[in-house]
Amino acid sequence: MRTPDGSKGPAAALFLAALLLRLAAIASIDPILGMNAQLAFLGGAQRLVSGNGFGDPSYPILTAPLYAVFIAIGLELFGDGQLPIKLAQAVADSLTVVLLYFICRRLFEERIARVAAALAAAYPFSIYAAASIGDETFFTLFLAGFVLLGLHAIESGRWWLHCAAGALLALATLVRASVQYYPAFWLLTLCVLCGLNRRTLARFAAFCACFVLLIAPWAIRNYLILGEFIPVAINGGLPALGGAAEEFFTIPGRNERLRDYYGQIEARGIKTPDRGATASEWERFYRRAAIERYKIRFETDAWSFPGFLLKKFARLWYGTESGSNQLPILLINAFVYPFCLVGIWSCVRRRETKALVLLMPVVYLVMLHWITFIMFRYMVPVMPYLLAFAAVAIVASIDRFAGSSPLAARLGLASSHQGRGGVSRS
Repeated sequence: MRTPDGSKGPAAALFLAALLLRLAAIASIDPILGMNAQLAFLGGAQRLVSGNGFGDPSYPILTAPLYAVFIAIGLELFGDGQLPIKLAQAVADSLTVVLLYFICRRLFEERIARVAAALAAAYPFSIYAAASIGDETFFTLFLAGFVLLGLHAIESGRWWLHCAAGALLALATLVRASVQYYPAFWLLTLCVLCGLNRRTLARFAAFCACFVLLIAPWAIRNYLILGEFIPVAINGGLPALGGAAEEFFTIPGRNERLRDYYGQIEARGIKTPDRGATASEWERFYRRAAIERYKIRFETDAWSFPGFLLKKFARLWYGTESGSNQLPILLINAFVYPFCLVGIWSCVRRRETKALVLLMPVVYLVMLHWITFIMFRYMVPVMPYLLAFAAVAIVASIDRFAGSSPLAARLGLASSHQGRGGVSRS
């Protein structure tokens, strides 16, 4: 894929700056390992290198498999499950910054691309994710690759780009299963930008064929080993239950509250699975328990639903499972969110329709996690796109208030076309 002329220098500088910040974070912080990190990621990788492999029926299927594969490669080559994957994440997240630069350069203009990528390079929560054991960083990288390829595919109409976009989304799904339903949103995006016609449907079919082709081996493995149709992972019921009531939002005391709740719903005919139950049986129980909790709320206090849903939506932008560090997350992002909203509104007002390629992943993940569990870490993978919209607003502000200043000129942010709001086609 040919890069735009004059982009190699800024892209290399942004990559280096992002990489240095992430390497510094790896050297200075050691985040606490969560249960997913210990059991599904590190535990799954250990099973792979110990010889059991994917043929082991006890291999954890609560999460998608690809991140554990990356950790297993580090274990096999270096005998260390954490440092190699963290170093790889530092590189991967720095590449995401570069991809965002090229996305914004194609959608908007050079100044916006530089500001967006600089914000992403310095964004503290992306840096923290890169220094942690978690699937956010690689998921963000593959999702950004999908967005860039999808944008190229829409503009060029080339079949191979539509196929490549489907493959990148499949890789993202194999890292984190939450986007396994995104093809429906991609079809909507194609219809809005390209029109609903035979050519659009044919290219979407090619996209889906590549998407399914890459996921199919894991789905086949699950059917052969477990005897169940599980396309990617089954970790949907427990997050749905965790987001079904305020008392399940945070970890401290949650297990005790869940046990009390299981006793409550057992009296309503929903029996807790036995100790020997399979993961799928627990998954079905968690889904039923989540639905039942909503039914109980409706029966006891139906008018609380609007406030409850509003609380869930708000928690997406600052909430943590531990309940700690929520205020710092909110305060730091308080400088970002207003610019994001202004940038989105600016794109809507100026009919920047291709910006829908950036906005739709945000809408999708917000809707998905608003329904299920709500934590800010689920929004981290789409924060680069929100930072891109923030960059639109920032550059427009520079044009309006400081476009002719010497500092703006030295940074390459001063516009030679005042009054355009910083949003133009490059």
